[in-house]
Amino acid sequence: METSVVIAALIGLLVLAFWVRIKRLRENVRYIVEKFRENGAVSENKAKPLSYMGLRSKAKHAFLLRDGQVEALTQLIRQGIVCQATQNDENRELNFYLDEQKAPNL
Repeated sequence: METSVVIAALIGLLVLAFWVRIKRLRENVRYIVEKFRENGAVSENKAKPLSYMGLRSKAKHAFLLRDGQVEALTQLIRQGIVCQATQNDENRELNFYLDEQKAPNL
């Protein structure tokens, strides 16, 4: 009886941990999409650097700590919702934009 309660509690904690992680990821995705829209980076010709929009592509925390903003931005880039604009000058910072056609509900 005791082991089944412990196993059920562990499963409950695991489910809670995944739920919290998904909720934070969704919040970070909304924040990033909002930043792109606020700065008008919604098409390739209006693309802007991440630093200009107050976003970061590398973790700001120490070793082994996850950065929710970087994780959400990576997911958006993988899904093609955030795209890198073609770059003419190699010395400039990379520009990104939000593809509104792929993210109408975000």
